[in-house]
Formats: sequence, C-alpha cells, structure tokens
Amino acid sequence: MASPDLACPPCSAAFGYVCVDDGNEDLIDYLHRRLAGYALGAGLSLVEVYVDRETPAERSERPALGILLDQMGRYPGALMLVVDEDQLPAVPAARAVVDERLAETGGALQVIPEKTGVHEERDSPLVTEAGVAAESCWVILVKDLQAIASLLPGGDRPVLTVPEPRYPPILEPRAVPDLGDTAAGSDGVSEVTVTTGDSAAQVAVALARLPVRARFVESYGDVDTTLVFSYATEPSARSEASSNNQIQQCEAPPAQAVPYSAQD
Repeated sequence: MASPDLACPPCSAAFGYVCVDDGNEDLIDYLHRRLAGYALGAGLSLVEVYVDRETPAERSERPALGILLDQMGRYPGALMLVVDEDQLPAVPAARAVVDERLAETGGALQVIPEKTGVHEERDSPLVTEAGVAAESCWVILVKDLQAIASLLPGGDRPVLTVPEPRYPPILEPRAVPDLGDTAAGSDGVSEVTVTTGDSAAQVAVALARLPVRARFVESYGDVDTTLVFSYATEPSARSEASSNNQIQQCEAPPAQAVPYSAQD
C-alpha cells in the first residue's frame, strides 16, 4: 500500500469546516478567519477550510463535509476544526456517520474556543444582521497585530495605527480629438462615445487617455458597444450589471468606473 501523500507532519495537519444556512459570504469569511487564527495560535498547519453553503443544520447531505473527510484520510491524526458543534449535521444518524468516518481516518474533532489568543480583543461579531462587514480587513489586521504586540514580554511595545486611506485621484476633464468632449463628473466617471465613422486610430487615442491603472471590468447593456474600465487596486464595492449581458469581472474591485462606448 502506498503511503499517504502528506504535505505536513500528521500531528500538525488540520482541516476547517464551516456550514451556513445561507450564502452570507461575510459570515463565512469571519468563521474562516476564526479557524485560521486558532490554527496559527495552536501551531497547526491548516490544509484547507471546506464550506457547505445554504445548508440547514437538519440537512444530512453535506458535499463539502464529505470531501473534507476524504482528504483527512491522507493525513492520519489530523484534526477537524469547527467553531461549534452546530456546524455538524443535527440528525443523529448523519452525525454518527461523521464520527465513524473520523475514526476511520484516525483523526479527531476539535471545537475551537470562543476566544483564542490574539483574537480576544475581537469579541463582537464582524458581521451585522444585514450581513454587511462591520470592519474592513485592514482594520482587522491591525487589531490582530496590536493584540500580538500586547503579548510581548515587558519593554517598549510597538504602537500600531491605521494609516490614512489612499484613494486614486479624481479624473480630470479632458477632450479627445475628433471624438467630442469627455468630461468627468463629480464621481470621476467619464464616457467616450465613438461613432461609426471614427477610425481605429481615434479609438486608440480614446483608450490611451484612460488612467494608467485602469482595467477592463465588465460590460453594461449592449456588450458589442460598451466597455467599462476601472482602477484595478482600490477596494471599493463593485457595481452590478443592470442587464443580463454582464461578462467577466477582474479580481480587484473597482474604484472609479470609466465607461467607453462604441456604437458600431
């Protein structure tokens, strides 16, 4: 029999499991961070966190949980981390199957403490009832660093603060030769309209006048005639397409949308 394919020592491997009864990604992210924080403080190598979305407690069918248990078979002695036992199936028969499969893998279930190590300062939920994150990821990071600093023995402890946010500059009004005036509104959104008779060179001029860090984000309306560009690094919320013609978004959220319309 071939030996298990281990990426880390068996005694330090851990898998996280999250189950939510809706698709609240903010809550999932919060629970994921709790599992990761516990694993870091306990000296565990968190291999992966598996999530079953839109899964009520009484539902026994858990695809992600099944994959997790399959993977734990490759890491003898690994731990399965959960924030509480409510994450597991509520039906006794289904729970018994989970316990049996855990025993087969040689692993064990670990319910993490409500407050762990450097995360003790973060004692309130990071998600509001509406499911909107109450704190930015950067603020959370600084809180964790401050908590770590508070654990250092004696002497001067570093003072960590949240720097002032840096936003991209508002686009200045500009004119595009032979393509009409292009003025930026107060929100920095600009639009360039290209007519059927405009040459490829004129279109290139319009595109060249976009901000250097502008990137194609998605299209609105007629996908054959509209391109939308945005700064690639600003963590502000994405707009959603207003029609069924939405196409691929870039990974980084946009800061300012700069539409470019071309009427064929």
